[in-house]
Amino acid sequence: MTNKRKQANKEPALTPDEMAIFQRVKGETDDWKTITEDSVDDYSLMQDPFRLPEEVKNFELKKEFKFRWVERKAGRLDELRSKQVPNRWWIVNLETFPTFEDLFDPVMGTINREDQMLVFKPWWMHVKRMEMLDDLNAAQERSGTLEGKDGETRDGASFIAGKRNPDDPHTMRGEIKAGDKVEYQETGNESQDFGDLIDDV
Repeated sequence: MTNKRKQANKEPALTPDEMAIFQRVKGETDDWKTITEDSVDDYSLMQDPFRLPEEVKNFELKKEFKFRWVERKAGRLDELRSKQVPNRWWIVNLETFPTFEDLFDPVMGTINREDQMLVFKPWWMHVKRMEMLDDLNAAQERSGTLEGKDGETRDGASFIAGKRNPDDPHTMRGEIKAGDKVEYQETGNESQDFGDLIDDV
């Protein structure tokens, strides 16, 4: 046998990653031929693994407490437990909910699903947070458009906003056009601290 034929029969030199792929390609089987459509109907997939247990859900239906799943890591728990009310969450354990005794993990003492654990807050805090978020969203929407500023008063100046019909040649009251001279007057307080304007939500 010539050297060329010997080299042709040898496996090519592969990197470790390429060799791992090569071995998987050679080891692939045709077991897919025996799998039918009926055999892949997994009814367990129809249930949400993170659905709240019925005992827990009852507290939400009565609007007593709000629950959520969070990643079961010390850093994540410290973050949620250190927030200010109404953003704070508490751990569901035997001390806070003794009636859930059958649901607790015997080692961790928490209600677990996959890599998540259950936390809670009083319902009134949940409502307060939702109100804060709604107010914040409304303020952002208003600040994004001139129409949203219509009627606002700041430092004694009032905003008047509106849209002019492009087919109407008449100028609107207070309309500023290109080339108009605009004067700005200082209020006298030049060293303002804007730190209080940032709210931690």
